[in-house]
Amino acid sequence: MKKHLDPRTNELLAALPEADLRRWLQSLEWVDLPLGPVVQESGCQMGHASFPTLVIVSLHYVMENEASAEIAVSGREGLVGVSLLMGGGSIPSRAVVQCAGEGFRIGRAFSANKSSRPPQREARRGATGASAGSCFLRSDLPLSANFWAD
Repeated sequence: MKKHLDPRTNELLAALPEADLRRWLQSLEWVDLPLGPVVQESGCQMGHASFPTLVIVSLHYVMENEASAEIAVSGREGLVGVSLLMGGGSIPSRAVVQCAGEGFRIGRAFSANKSSRPPQREARRGATGASAGSCFLRSDLPLSANFWAD
């Protein structure tokens, strides 16, 4: 992991309790994401969940004729691939880098280890999930890590 970029630049990682964050830091991998690549294909097996920091990822719904429509955007306030962290294997949308930058990702092996997930926390007012929980919006209240529900 690159040392000059703090994973807490991602607001979800910053909202984790210190003990949970220390455990997660051991498995986070820094990634450089150039403009344009597909980081997750609709319906395909996911290998990682991504925590954008200095990058913007757009989620697209892909139709049968291969046309797509943007349905959500995730930046430093969210993540791409929350279903992997909840035990699922794929997302129903295509994730494409819209603004090049940096981020972190965490692998399937970490997310499969239930003891690695933070405990379920009480939801806070102002936190909303969009696109099947792939993008989280943030109000002035801190986000809890309640999306790792058992």
